[in-house]
Amino acid sequence: MRTENLHKVYESGDGYNHALKDVNLEVHEGEFLSLVGKSGCGKTTLLNLLAGLDRPTHGQILLKDSVVTGARPDQIGYIFQQPVLLPWRKIIDNVLLNVEIMGLSRKKHVDRADELLDLVGLDNVKDLFPHQLSGGMQQRVAIVRALIHEPALLLMDEPFGALDALTRDHMNVELLRIWGTTDTTVVFVTHDLREAAFLSDRIAVMSSGPGMIREIVESPFDRPRNPDVIHSDEFSELTNRLEGLIA
Repeated sequence: MRTENLHKVYESGDGYNHALKDVNLEVHEGEFLSLVGKSGCGKTTLLNLLAGLDRPTHGQILLKDSVVTGARPDQIGYIFQQPVLLPWRKIIDNVLLNVEIMGLSRKKHVDRADELLDLVGLDNVKDLFPHQLSGGMQQRVAIVRALIHEPALLLMDEPFGALDALTRDHMNVELLRIWGTTDTTVVFVTHDLREAAFLSDRIAVMSSGPGMIREIVESPFDRPRNPDVIHSDEFSELTNRLEGLIA
């Protein structure tokens, strides 16, 4: 996926809010790219444009050389800050929700749902309801739901922001393990620079007023990623560099 000269302007009561300006970004197939920056710099706005949930004021977004003009649930998965599970549906039915919405065969995707739930350690909860699961477990269900139809691109908007620090660290390790079993390209929004440094192949640092890509930073760490990298001097250097770019 790539963006070309992307601008987004919103009308406001006292004029116009230039949320994004001249954003040119290429997301490589199969990579994990994070977006970081101060609050209000346009990270979620950019993510919504990539998803086709909003339209750019100027410029275009291309997914496999096809211009994105609206939502593409068949090719793009989206994970929000909250799991957004339907409380009256069992976990297996929440997982298969996108399959139903897209008119795909439920029968053909049940085995895939079982496989993914087993992968995230939730094979024994598929007949439970969301309120019977912890926050971290619910977010794992949301990840499975987004992956069930094997989208080419997965967009994640601070999916672990509401979790406590220990659960968040665990979910980061789990996410990399799950992602490592797929060919999915990921764009991940976060305020947590440690999270971005640990998860990403590249980190796009955004400046604000209006939102622009200030710099793209490459990760020095190999795949598969060892959780112990967070204790290394290289990791501290990377997070310090990101902090300096945002300040």
